[in-house]
Amino acid sequence: MEFELTSELINEIVFSMEDQNEFYLLDSCGPVLLKKTEVSNPDSDRYYSLPVWDSISGFKLMEQFVTALKNALVADKLRNILSSGKGVFRNFKNVLKEYPEIEKQWFSFKEQKMKQVILSWYNDLRDFWGLEHLGFEPEENSELVQDDFVFRSFQEADRNTLRASVDSAVRDINENYKGESGSVLALLWEKQREFENDKKSVILICESVSEDFVGFAAASYFDEKGDCRQAVLVTSFLILPQFRGLGLGTELLRKTLQELKEKDVKKVFFTDLLIPDFFYSVLVREGFSRIGSIFFIDL
Repeated sequence: MEFELTSELINEIVFSMEDQNEFYLLDSCGPVLLKKTEVSNPDSDRYYSLPVWDSISGFKLMEQFVTALKNALVADKLRNILSSGKGVFRNFKNVLKEYPEIEKQWFSFKEQKMKQVILSWYNDLRDFWGLEHLGFEPEENSELVQDDFVFRSFQEADRNTLRASVDSAVRDINENYKGESGSVLALLWEKQREFENDKKSVILICESVSEDFVGFAAASYFDEKGDCRQAVLVTSFLILPQFRGLGLGTELLRKTLQELKEKDVKKVFFTDLLIPDFFYSVLVREGFSRIGSIFFIDL
């Protein structure tokens, strides 16, 4: 017996699939979900079993999420939990609670994947009914950035926070690149930051809606009066580790370029020192060209 798969019904099916203590059937006459123990004739054509969803399914879903997660810090923690073999589900949730924005990603990821499972199940039924398949439209994560984060100009009250974030980043550089290499890279960045000027540089702050510092970008002029007066160098570009993988770096870059364009800047240079490997594709996608190890863009 045919039934329509509404968004409300999908949510009810997801809830029932996750309930590992009961077995549910879908009564197509409703459609409504019923516990199998409440149905007198479960073999009737009006009832349909839900997609299979057990602890193995949940574990595989967590593995998929960790594989896709771009935040290396959190991904490593979650990967260690998955390989521990003890208290996996509980510990997985506990780690996510430490990183609320990643936790939101997880809920969105899980919901989307489970909806795909349900749609595949429903399309199998539509095959049986002789109907065409329904398509699936993936949800965008951009709403998370727009709703939960703010991008604004630098204020004097931000000075100490920025200094602390830079100091922390320098420590990370020294930890990741031991010995002289770390010292040289940290010094190069400090030298690069000498171009920065609170009153003349374009500095954008990224923060959560609860006003927690997330990251910042600073673009500084080479020479305000000479031939380079319409060119800037991105002297700082930083997203805190716990907020990486949410698309905030891309959005911070776009906001910075937008503000620079409004200030009649014509060229933006982005040195290799500030660019992790995964961010190269973002720069190219936003229109940057590469000269050696330096990126620039014409605005």
